[in-house]
Amino acid sequence: MDGVKVGEGVTVEYSLGEHCPGSTGTASKIHVICGKDEQVSSLSVSSDGCTITAVIKSKAGCGEEAPYVDGGEVFSIVVLVLLLVGVIAYIGIGMFVNYKFRGAQTVPEMIPHKEFWMSIPYLIVDGVKFIAHGFKKGDYVSV
Repeated sequence: MDGVKVGEGVTVEYSLGEHCPGSTGTASKIHVICGKDEQVSSLSVSSDGCTITAVIKSKAGCGEEAPYVDGGEVFSIVVLVLLLVGVIAYIGIGMFVNYKFRGAQTVPEMIPHKEFWMSIPYLIVDGVKFIAHGFKKGDYVSV
């Protein structure tokens, strides 16, 4: 940032706000000065009520650059890691239960909810046919 020295703070000015009698509009000045504690050290309003001035002590006024962190990337990584851990736990615990308590001997027998996972391709084909035929019940026989 040009013209700003480290430790001297920053001033933010807003002007040309709503109409204010006797001026061009409301205005405000916020002086952010370097300080360890985040606090408002002074707040004043002009006699005509058109200008507000605030002095705030904050670490943001010290002129140090804050590292940019994109929260979206972090969130996506956390969701993917949790999903991966969940899938591994589901398969591992399911295989253990099928082996230990249900007497499964081979790997295909140990797969948890094997019948459900084997039916997924047929359910997808059935759903695509239903959508392709315009959501009509005509292709189905009532039971």
